[in-house]
Amino acid sequence: MNDIEKIYDILIGQDYARTLFGDLAKIQSKASGYIACCPFHEDKSPSFSISSSKPVWNCFAGCGSGDWIQYLQKRNGISVREAIEYLAQEAGYTLENSTADSPTVSREIHATAAMEIVHELCCNLLFEPQGQRALDYLKTRGYAIEAIKEMELGYFPSYDTVHQELLKQGYSEETIQDCGFRTSGLGTTHVITIPYRDRVGRMKGFIVRAIDDEVQPKYKFTYGTEKDTLFNLHQAKTSNTLIVVEGFLDALYATTLGIPGVVALGQAQPSEKQVQNVGNLQNTSIILALDDDAAGRTGTERTIQLFSKTTSRIYVIPSFQSFKDPDELIRRQGKSVFEECIKQAIPAPLWLIECILSKHDYSIQLNVDLAKKEALSYLLQLTDSRYISLVKKKIVEKFELNEADFEKEIVHFQKINNREEAYRNYKKLLAQGTALLKDNNLEDLDEYLRETLPQLRIDVASVPASYSFDEFITDIKLSQTGLKTGYKELDDYVTIKPGTITILAGRPRHGKTTLMINLILNLVDLNSTKSFLFFSYEESRKDITVKILANLSEDIVNQHQNITNIEYYLRGNSVRDKIEKGKTLLKEYLDSGRLQIYDSSCTVDELADIIQVHTENGTIGAVFIDYIQKIKIDGRFPTRQVELQKVSERILEAAKRCSVPIILGAQLNRDTINRTRPKLENLRESGDIENDANTVIAIYNESVENSDTEQSYNNEAGEVDFELSILKNRNGLSNKTIKLKFNRPILKIT
Repeated sequence: MNDIEKIYDILIGQDYARTLFGDLAKIQSKASGYIACCPFHEDKSPSFSISSSKPVWNCFAGCGSGDWIQYLQKRNGISVREAIEYLAQEAGYTLENSTADSPTVSREIHATAAMEIVHELCCNLLFEPQGQRALDYLKTRGYAIEAIKEMELGYFPSYDTVHQELLKQGYSEETIQDCGFRTSGLGTTHVITIPYRDRVGRMKGFIVRAIDDEVQPKYKFTYGTEKDTLFNLHQAKTSNTLIVVEGFLDALYATTLGIPGVVALGQAQPSEKQVQNVGNLQNTSIILALDDDAAGRTGTERTIQLFSKTTSRIYVIPSFQSFKDPDELIRRQGKSVFEECIKQAIPAPLWLIECILSKHDYSIQLNVDLAKKEALSYLLQLTDSRYISLVKKKIVEKFELNEADFEKEIVHFQKINNREEAYRNYKKLLAQGTALLKDNNLEDLDEYLRETLPQLRIDVASVPASYSFDEFITDIKLSQTGLKTGYKELDDYVTIKPGTITILAGRPRHGKTTLMINLILNLVDLNSTKSFLFFSYEESRKDITVKILANLSEDIVNQHQNITNIEYYLRGNSVRDKIEKGKTLLKEYLDSGRLQIYDSSCTVDELADIIQVHTENGTIGAVFIDYIQKIKIDGRFPTRQVELQKVSERILEAAKRCSVPIILGAQLNRDTINRTRPKLENLRESGDIENDANTVIAIYNESVENSDTEQSYNNEAGEVDFELSILKNRNGLSNKTIKLKFNRPILKIT
């Protein structure tokens, strides 16, 4: 609040209107304040209206209107400065030195008075012939005439009409300009006026609504209106409870019915200034009654977060009995039903945990794990002991956890959170240091390193406790067992473990991408609780997905151009049962998130960040990357071999940090002379990347090697022999060969 708002806030609380205007002739109380004879003209019958809840006055006989500062100016012939200083003294308030002398304050006061005059004009015009269409619209919404008057709704004519009226009242062009009445659509598409007042009741501008619901936006603010106060707060601030609704008319109508404390956001969530203004109120509870739809619930979640910065206790009305918002409920069911809904408001933490637990489809295990993660994350954020136990109880009941299992889940989740938080902090520090280095700001960089490195050393180099047997057993229980490939003979030797790299290496056309597609589909099928990511650096996601569909459909449309023909059917050119079944399964995989496909051009650092984000948001079973030679890395390196080694190191870091297995494709150079089966040393030629790998599997397709040209190989149809050679295996035997069959038209390896 500024100084003037604070002064008015104090004086209104003291019913200062009775003191300031108490000497006027024939002054008497009325519902909204006082009525008296106007001191500015010969007035035998009282025409001077005074508000008790707002610092405003109005003469119905044409002497104008304004706030208390202008009243003192007009009646006592004093300056703006003198009027402000007088009211500050009356309130016992010490002014900032600049407040009374500010030209901005003077302009604001004049604009406020001018807007009050226009407001009175609009309220009268609503009941004139030109306002009939607007009045009819309000009636169709269920508002009675008395309610419309009490809501202070009006009809905005044309800008010229308003302009002439203010000139007649003696206002300058500058003041008229400050009122913001040049707003586009005002007086044409948008004509229903709603006064927007600050927290003490002074006019700050107009909200103007369109009559036609198809006009967007439905509401506009007059140009320059400072929207720093929740709408209707001047009428609600004395209430111990604020009821926050979304719509302006909702708040006004509820107020006319005698429901105290109703304010409106007028948008999906409050601004920082609006939150600050609410925070200045003492001992206030907040009940959120926003629209009961998806957008409204999202807005409620965000609004809870923002209002949590205040000292207010926050509650949420869980439902409006199938109505979309409070306004519709009140108009259809009446005031008493809405009041009953208010009584049913629940604390915000309980509403939020219900939202988290109810928004997932629990028929899919992946969603169960995601819901559990979100729920535990929210529980750990809570600081209010009153709600921690209640939220915990709901989580335990939902996931059917006993106390021991719950504690294990919490410990495990905290470990992950702490690790991720440390990683984010380190990245932030690194980015700051890198920026200084990039700017060649060596002095600041030196100082920055001297300040940050000791702390990093403490964090990183703190001496750990000796590894106990119990800790070892706990780690074993908590660790993931690894993934099976779906090929029994291969699974006898190889397990894909979290935090490791598995390299699938092959020469061009030998089936490296096809093997990766088959492996990821096997894993998706075998692991319904996990999600698998496929990053293609060579083919588009569309091309990869068509190949996946061919595999799932197992439908040979054409021996030689099967993929092309499947695309033909996908465009709606006839129907094939097997393709339809494949589409159904593919849709299930993609829409559930169990299979996620990306065509990527990002650097290895960007790729690592993307994997990190995915592991934070769900249960990732494995990540497939096709293939390493296509991945770029920032920086310059002496040789291509060194560059590839750095890429491999970064990928391994990501695998360990995120505790996920990464299956990494690698291309071997053609051996056109010897045509021998790949060996581990062939991979070394691609950057010594096998050092980082837990497992290296080489692919050999004899049909390719025996084909003189690519065309001759493509002309071959049906099944061909397909070999996998285990060249490296840290957790089992190596130098083993697995025989498989490759059905080329449907890209199926069995």
